[in-house]
Amino acid sequence: MKRGLTKSPGLYGYAGEVLRIDLSTKEIVRTSTSKEYMKKFLGGAGIAAKILYDEVPPEVKPFDPENRVIFGTGPLTGTLAPSSGRFTVTTRSPLTNIYADSNCGGHWAPELKWAGYDYIIVQGRSSYPVYIWINNDEVAIKDASHLWGKNTWETTKMLEQELKDECIKVTCIGPAGENLSLAACLITDRGRAVGRCGLGSVLGSKNLKAIAVRGTKGVKISNPAQHIKACKGLVDKIKSDPYYSALSDFGTPGWMDGFHAMHVDQYKYAMEDNFYWEDYEAISVEKMTERVWTRSLACFNCPIHCAHWCEVKDGPYAGTKGEGFEWNTYNDFGLTLITTEPTFIAKCNILCNQLGIGVDEVGQSIGFAMALFEKGIISKKDTGGMNIQWGNQEVILKLIEQIAYRKGFGYILSEGTKKAAEKIGRGAEYYSRNIKGMEIIADPRASYDIALSTSVATRGADHLQGMPFINWYPLEYVPQEVRDKFMKDLGRAYKMDPRKPESAPDVTEYYNRQLSVFNCLELCVFITNWVLFYAITVEDIPSLFASTTGMNLSLEELYKAGERLRAIQRAYNARLGIRRKDDIPPDYFFENPVKEGPFLPPSDFVLDRKAYDNILTKFYQLYGYDPKTGIPTRKTLVKLDLQEIADDLADRGILPE
Repeated sequence: MKRGLTKSPGLYGYAGEVLRIDLSTKEIVRTSTSKEYMKKFLGGAGIAAKILYDEVPPEVKPFDPENRVIFGTGPLTGTLAPSSGRFTVTTRSPLTNIYADSNCGGHWAPELKWAGYDYIIVQGRSSYPVYIWINNDEVAIKDASHLWGKNTWETTKMLEQELKDECIKVTCIGPAGENLSLAACLITDRGRAVGRCGLGSVLGSKNLKAIAVRGTKGVKISNPAQHIKACKGLVDKIKSDPYYSALSDFGTPGWMDGFHAMHVDQYKYAMEDNFYWEDYEAISVEKMTERVWTRSLACFNCPIHCAHWCEVKDGPYAGTKGEGFEWNTYNDFGLTLITTEPTFIAKCNILCNQLGIGVDEVGQSIGFAMALFEKGIISKKDTGGMNIQWGNQEVILKLIEQIAYRKGFGYILSEGTKKAAEKIGRGAEYYSRNIKGMEIIADPRASYDIALSTSVATRGADHLQGMPFINWYPLEYVPQEVRDKFMKDLGRAYKMDPRKPESAPDVTEYYNRQLSVFNCLELCVFITNWVLFYAITVEDIPSLFASTTGMNLSLEELYKAGERLRAIQRAYNARLGIRRKDDIPPDYFFENPVKEGPFLPPSDFVLDRKAYDNILTKFYQLYGYDPKTGIPTRKTLVKLDLQEIADDLADRGILPE
């Protein structure tokens, strides 16, 4: 293994080294983490975005050996900072063909930091299956032929035995990634997923089965006493939040009642209005607690512990056990497909984890197929004889496996609904619920805030880059002091009315700015005021960052780092042809109204094209993007110290005048 630049002495928070691994040549090089990049992009998703922009030009396709897969930790990863166990995987997506990153919790990221590395950059393609073994300074590329074909749980167990250490942390792909299913994800800790954008298939294209890590070096802290004080203060702030106990007890499934009431869920693949309450109650949180959940689980150093251990003790799925699931899983396999059996939803979740396949991509693709089957656009002749009807549990489980292995009708669905619709034709495109090729999870008709934030997300339809939770709660559930504080933080008037468009650009921009910083730091956004009523904002970070790294960054500098992340992502996509037209929800949501909902007006509601067009323009203006194209202007890029990206876009003839 070659060593590049020596890491800086007196470096705190950061490990100080980057692993560059070429699977074609089997060359491993260690270089230093750039201090310039630390201050400019912080870490995590931020530094990774710049690496991808510089090293993967638009000529490089997702499955080309030259594509990079970048695993990034943050400056707070592996420290006492609450919920600091996350990492981001960044690459070009084969599902959307544009910029992609996906974030994951668990315990793998701290282990990588403790082994002495901030990033792993993988390129090339091995001629045979391999895995990477990192044991502090020892880094090796090992044969994984015996692991190929194994599911993620089997792979993890076999590596623990082979490396004679049950404390190693493994991130791996399953059969879905090996077979290049565009729904494939990465799994760590057997139940934590790098779930969106089909990133597992990129590892599969490189013949990379897994990365196993063991680290014992720890992390150096600049000012331990101040670091402990800052971390304790943040934990106290989280635990004193009025919504803390609900999130801790139920996790994201605790949102179900509010989301259902606000028409956020995609009942029957958004083909009809919400569940009637008597059906919905069958998969309520209370039923899950009674039938499936047995105890709470947590990611590294997380005071919320929002996850659950599942164990099915009776019925056809008895014996199913593993880590619990998020609200998405309810939405994907319960509401979207109209199934009302909690143990079945648990079965779907565990099967997806084992196969290494994203629940959102799979659940929404099956919902798409069921909608087409109901409309008569496809028939048994297309599906290999399967009767793809709503709620058919046997067919759903069969399709999950077909999508993972790219067999039968699942071969078409494995490419996502956009590409599947193009292949099917016959008007199927109208029923694909995607933005930029990625499946929509939350119904855009629930709120103009949701419609805008989901659509302008840089990796495709995304509820995790700024969609405002404060509008997902019925108004009477939000304490007045919370509303007052939000108004103060936002700094602008905000009408808490989910069906009014006026405030959507302001609130979307506010949360985008907040979450971009946390994604660069690799702190879980569930501890922030994005989910909790008060909790943590970027204003809490300067003292924590300084006590950890010894670097004093102002609030303005932190926000600027987050803005750089989004600007780079947008510039990357601009090189691939993404424009304003790609930041708009599908026609379906402008043409089909919703009617019902206990907390919504009884009259029909549908998105208005003119109103949406106006808020999209205002959002671009707030960020300094060109209103005609959505591309960052030269003025904006120069302000963010990204002159070289402005020059690159200008050379390509796509920089706005």
